[in-house]
Amino acid sequence: MMELLNGTNLFHLIRRSLNFVDERLVGHGEQVAYIVLKLLEEDGGYDIKQRCSIVFTALLHDIGAYKTEEIDNMIRFETKDVWEHSIYGYLFVKYLSPLSQYAPAILYHHMDFVDLPQYACDNENRKLAQVINLADRAALCLELGSGNQILEVLNEYRAAKFSPEVLNLLEKTLKNGKLFVGTNPEKQTEALENLFHQWTDERKNEQFLQMLVFAIDFRSRFTVAHTFATAAISMKLARNFGIKGTVLQKVKYGAFLHDLGKVGIPLDILESTEKLSDSDMALMRSHILLSEDIISGQIDEEIALIALRHHEKMDGSGYPKGLCGKDLTIPQRIVAIADIVSALNGERSYKKPFPPEKVKAILRELSDSGKICPKVTSVMLEHFDEIIGEVNRGSKELYDLYHKMEDEYERIYLQYLGKV
Repeated sequence: MMELLNGTNLFHLIRRSLNFVDERLVGHGEQVAYIVLKLLEEDGGYDIKQRCSIVFTALLHDIGAYKTEEIDNMIRFETKDVWEHSIYGYLFVKYLSPLSQYAPAILYHHMDFVDLPQYACDNENRKLAQVINLADRAALCLELGSGNQILEVLNEYRAAKFSPEVLNLLEKTLKNGKLFVGTNPEKQTEALENLFHQWTDERKNEQFLQMLVFAIDFRSRFTVAHTFATAAISMKLARNFGIKGTVLQKVKYGAFLHDLGKVGIPLDILESTEKLSDSDMALMRSHILLSEDIISGQIDEEIALIALRHHEKMDGSGYPKGLCGKDLTIPQRIVAIADIVSALNGERSYKKPFPPEKVKAILRELSDSGKICPKVTSVMLEHFDEIIGEVNRGSKELYDLYHKMEDEYERIYLQYLGKV
């Protein structure tokens, strides 16, 4: 089977998605990942697989910001109240990624060196937390200009905020002239592309992709299982159409990517209990265009079109391009219907899950009125109870994980505030 998702593609999908968190953090994750890469190279104690894993972890160090409102704190050099995104990032990496062994480095990446020993953390993650912390602060000091000026500022915190070991690594890296911090973004991107090009484990790449979309879905309790359900329904419908192999994989990836652009939609719109105004509805619909910005040129074109056409309708009344049935392939029609079923079957801020008979009635109405594909609708209705039963079981597991993560978040947050 051909490779559909490689490390370089995944790198760009993650960095573009992270850049939608807040315009003030544009490129920040990439800068931190690049500095971490150079520090690891200078250290010399990590093989290529370990470097890939750790730098991926560094790229994701602020992924918890999807869930929080901490951006104002995160962009300040001196800050103490950044536990929220650190904890959520830790939980996302721990439970949703193939790099759970590095999750503590995310949890402690804002912890001062002098305070680290009092926390339950192995020596390796203690060091990596410091490496990410130093890279994070160095990236925020880029406006200072030269590497020497950055080092001068950071050295003021030697043995307090930063360990002498990682500060020495930074000093050596700057002296050898291999760290193009802030002065050459093209070289920075090229260095990361070259690294991630060597990440060839598609199974792990798929896990990272799932983590990215679940992190976005987990922003709201109303969307926790939506992408999972859409992908699961899509796969079952596709198999019933005899789709297999590479095309089946494309359907799965298209379904996983279909709502990626919602990372750029304000949470108050996603969770609105009222009918959206025309302007808010236009903003909601713009998630397709945001998805296109994220995945354009970074994924197989057929996968991209499956993801980007899930709101098109057979009669041309859909969006964003108003395409008609003749323009829509069976895989695209499948994901469009799976998205509808997932939304109708799930809870939203403005509704409870619809009962099965109501979902079926709506599907028949949409099919009869020429909105959705009658062939795909027929297969969905024929296998409805079987598909929805399995999807509901999988969704329950995700909701259970969501609540487990929320409970663990509260426990950790209270623990580190000294309230337990």
